[in-house]
Amino acid sequence: MTTPPDSEVLIRGGTIYDGSGAAPSTGDVAIAGDSIVAVGPSLTGKGAREIDATGLAVTAVTSDKMFVI
Repeated sequence: MTTPPDSEVLIRGGTIYDGSGAAPSTGDVAIAGDSIVAVGPSLTGKGAREIDATGLAVTAVTSDKMFVI
């Protein structure tokens, strides 16, 4: 397990598409400010806001560095 730095938003359990063309994976994404600070299969720790993305696609919008659920 990976512990993210303090995060404002922690998206949990989504199907992550990283834009590389690789197969998607299920995991968590931690965001602080306008930066993605951690991505992993099961991040520990808490976010100020947590979003359950189980069953949803999560992908980066590269022009804005944000995730879309």
